[in-house]
Amino acid sequence: KGMPHIDLFNFISRVMSPAMSSETLSLDSVAMELVGEGKKGFTWDELKDAWTQKTRLHELADYCMQDSLLTLKLADRIMPNIFELSNLTAQLPSDASRMTYGQLVESYAIKKASQMNVVVPNRPSSEEIGDRKDMEQFAGGFVKEPKAGMHENIAVFDFRGLYPSIIVSHNIDPETLNCSCCKDRQENKIPGSRSHFCTNTKGFIPEILLDLFQERKHIKEKMKFHDKKSRDYAELNARQFAVKTVSNAMYGYLGFAGSRWYNRECASAVTAFGRNYIQNVIAMAEEQGFEALYGDTDSLFLRIDKNTEVEAHNFLQKVNATLPGIMELDLQGIYVRGIFVSKKAGEGGAKKRYALIDKDGNITIRGFEKVRRDWSRLAKDTQEKVLDLVLNKRQKEAVEYVKKIVQEVKLEKVPLTELRVYTQLTRQLKHYVQRGPHVAAVEKANARGKEIRVGETIEYVITKGSGSISDRAELTEYAKNYDPEYYINNQIVPAALRVLHIFGVTEDDLLGRAKQKGLGSWGKK
Repeated sequence: KGMPHIDLFNFISRVMSPAMSSETLSLDSVAMELVGEGKKGFTWDELKDAWTQKTRLHELADYCMQDSLLTLKLADRIMPNIFELSNLTAQLPSDASRMTYGQLVESYAIKKASQMNVVVPNRPSSEEIGDRKDMEQFAGGFVKEPKAGMHENIAVFDFRGLYPSIIVSHNIDPETLNCSCCKDRQENKIPGSRSHFCTNTKGFIPEILLDLFQERKHIKEKMKFHDKKSRDYAELNARQFAVKTVSNAMYGYLGFAGSRWYNRECASAVTAFGRNYIQNVIAMAEEQGFEALYGDTDSLFLRIDKNTEVEAHNFLQKVNATLPGIMELDLQGIYVRGIFVSKKAGEGGAKKRYALIDKDGNITIRGFEKVRRDWSRLAKDTQEKVLDLVLNKRQKEAVEYVKKIVQEVKLEKVPLTELRVYTQLTRQLKHYVQRGPHVAAVEKANARGKEIRVGETIEYVITKGSGSISDRAELTEYAKNYDPEYYINNQIVPAALRVLHIFGVTEDDLLGRAKQKGLGSWGKK
């Protein structure tokens, strides 16, 4: 009896946020992304004044009403996901909304164990968990460093659910590890190890994962027959979201120190098989005449000739014919052009830092400042525009664009909202060893009477004045100006150079201090 309390914020932050693009998890940002509406404008000072001075109370009431309506609309959007996870894991919706990935997986596994008459392992003691955490970390996925620069005609392949499919296809389970019946067989030997997994008896973890794979495949087939705006489609989409969430978290659960089904060798075996498969696919690609530009854990980027798209599909079929069980390689897309960028000059390519453009002009960006909260909106927008221009072979125009932005910042023509930086307050102020800009900004806000709790995401601006950067940090609502030199030298120019340095562009070029170059000098690299 009673009314269950559903924690939307916890669910969004723990389960949904990894796939979201919102810079913060504020009601305004999340609602704008998920339901297409935001909050009504009211600063903190305006809220206090409206209440204490009894002015604009109707606007304040509308503001509060909009908050409630947005929360209700978010609930309508998210509750199906929570209910489906609740059903899948046999947990109350109020509990499912607060669970971590590990807790969701464990609940599902316990439910299936009960149905299959399998004994559930005991929860590990604090001492066991501590011992597990002290163990040396095992190797993760394989990364082939990208060839920094601009490349054309790129085919991108990725394994569909690599780690879950490896667990199923190689029967990876604590109970199937090093069985006596298969010790002389080679099929399920762990790469680089003498250990193996049983090929005769199906393990509990692979079996329940296979159920999830088949269930999601069935749901996806049914979704094809419904309009994307229909209620039936929404319900099916929520169901496949729940299944995908649990299946993708299963590998992490095997290596989680607090797991009932913890097995370090099983978890390390998954990544060992993963490294082996991506390396084998790279070798097959190079044998077929493709150039491997980049590989990372479950994805591969190949350079192909303009007229060999058919060969890319043939290569896909050839690879899939060699894969065991439910493992499958997908052709994610073919792109006209792509750029891979190094972190620093001379350091080589950086993991997952690339941008691609397809034949329709759609751009995919990974790993750049565009997806990070600790860079200002102006820096991210500038970098995105630069990527757009260089992917369309307009390098010189990209340089001129950055110089224009630098000039606007210098003349203080940019609104403060474009320069704010977001970060999260992860602990109490007294526990910070270093007084970073966000810490200093919160200290000043506290002195003004504003309470900011641990876990909140704040936004701040670096203002003019003397002292360190931290001394000049202010929450956006209290900032009266900004420091042009800080934003030019620490935000705009570095973000642009992440891309432009591969064409030989320097900081002096962007700041107008370099000697005039020929028209083609920036396009030759």
